[in-house]
Amino acid sequence: MRQFSREAALRRQAAEELRNSLKAKGMDVSELDKAIEDLRSLESGAAFVDPHKAALLQEQMIEGLKTFEFALYRRFGLGDDKSPTLGSNAPVPAEYRAAVEEYYRSLAGGKRKP
Repeated sequence: MRQFSREAALRRQAAEELRNSLKAKGMDVSELDKAIEDLRSLESGAAFVDPHKAALLQEQMIEGLKTFEFALYRRFGLGDDKSPTLGSNAPVPAEYRAAVEEYYRSLAGGKRKP
């Protein structure tokens, strides 16, 4: 619980820095403010008394961050207005490519390459 509280504190601090930076540029940061409040609740550790409440709070915080991220994505014109944003396809580093390919083959039920 202490480790998770420290992690929440670090994430909250990073989110607050982002909020301050975006607010200075005139952005609406209300969704980010909600996520920061949820992080504060997780940071306090009080939410961990009830595991169901903690899981719900985490889910709300993540949804708030996703909503805010999507709004930023749309605001800066990174998305095509005609289609939904599905995320980016980041290239896999060469040293992990074989492991990733094997993982997807195992999911598909395929055979291993020699």
